[in-house]
Amino acid sequence: MSDAARKRPPVIIGADLNTLLVHTGNAPKMRDLHDAITIVANTGLRLRELTQLRWSDVNLEHRWFLIRAMSGERRVPFGAHTLRTLASRRERHRDAEFVFITSHTSLSHQLRRACDQLGINDRGFHAIRNGMVSRLVVTGASIASVCYILGRSDAWSESSHGLLSEEARFRLATCDQARIE
Repeated sequence: MSDAARKRPPVIIGADLNTLLVHTGNAPKMRDLHDAITIVANTGLRLRELTQLRWSDVNLEHRWFLIRAMSGERRVPFGAHTLRTLASRRERHRDAEFVFITSHTSLSHQLRRACDQLGINDRGFHAIRNGMVSRLVVTGASIASVCYILGRSDAWSESSHGLLSEEARFRLATCDQARIE
């Protein structure tokens, strides 16, 4: 493997992402994995954020998640694909407190196995999250908006968001996120 290939961040996007979604969507035992891939690919949530997400932190009407972290809370917008996935999950797991009852470790192992079976070299949910970032940037999303969606507190993001209210940052992120879903 070349130095350039080793230094490139892992990304699952385009044909690899579609292949993964078709493969996991056709296997009933992989339904949780398919749903997790769909949500991460469209929202950029970290796997641990996703598996710790409670239904009480999901606003289906206004299409956002409330992500709670040690650094604070943020609202992450989502679109129609994620809404359909969540509605289906809610129907299947009516009494569950958490959106995912499968552990992050189990989902991570399932994804690695699926990628190995399909010959996808970049494996892991972080590669899917990186793919979402690529899609946002290619469609013209601002770096500040991408940082907000991802829950990053980079200095550039903080300085560019400093003049905007939390609501204004969320609206900007919602518009940019809608470009990819």
